[in-house]
Amino acid sequence: MPLNGYLQLLATRGQFIQVGAPEDNLPSFSTFALIMKSAKIGGSLIRPLWEIDEMLKLAAEKEVRP
Repeated sequence: MPLNGYLQLLATRGQFIQVGAPEDNLPSFSTFALIMKSAKIGGSLIRPLWEIDEMLKLAAEKEVRP
């Protein structure tokens, strides 16, 4: 995973959220990339499939875009 590259894509005060647990450890990254953009790194568990389906249906109904 090119974590440093992902961090460079973040907007100022952006967040990188790791969803689910990767098989390997997260790669090392430059703390300077976080400091200069006031960025944050966080994590979230994977939700049950029924909850993901509900979320996707709501996003489609409300025309949510990335």
